[in-house]
Amino acid sequence: MKYRPIQLRLVTLAVIALGASGCATFGEDRPKPAKTTGPPDRSSWFLPADQSPPEPTETIAGRAGVLSGDTLEVDDAVVVLSGIDAPEPAQLCRRESGLPYRCGEDMAALLEQRLQRDRVTCEVAPLESGVYTGVCRHYGANLNEWMVRQGYAVANNVDSPYVDIEREAALAGRGLWAGIFERPSDWRERND
Repeated sequence: MKYRPIQLRLVTLAVIALGASGCATFGEDRPKPAKTTGPPDRSSWFLPADQSPPEPTETIAGRAGVLSGDTLEVDDAVVVLSGIDAPEPAQLCRRESGLPYRCGEDMAALLEQRLQRDRVTCEVAPLESGVYTGVCRHYGANLNEWMVRQGYAVANNVDSPYVDIEREAALAGRGLWAGIFERPSDWRERND
């Protein structure tokens, strides 16, 4: 079947409109930084949103494996990066072009690319048997902060020390902020 130029224009406009309206599936619009949206309903460190993370009490050091964009395995311990929330592995986001992608997998891969199974040092507090929360450093750089600064994760609530860094990444359009995404806590709430 041959299309006339006017039909091609209408089809093109329809495709563009559908791409722009993908917000119904992936959130209403570009998410706002944490200071304007308030704390998420769930925190990535398995604590209720109204509880503060425990103060670090120990140091764990070793080679790091990436379990997700905000969770590492350091030797035999699972370390959840405190103060941040990265997309879930199954979570879909939209690129600036409107094309969907598995942002959770991509953000974890970018963290893994940075670490390359190098050693990290984490100041942590225990949450449960074998699971800790805290700040990890790679060659002295704060990984929690790096993830948010690159736009690979967001601050997990308004009290996070990374809220201002999230705002900076959002304004610069880095990482997730270059496209459209749903805050990980909202995605989990919708998909649990």
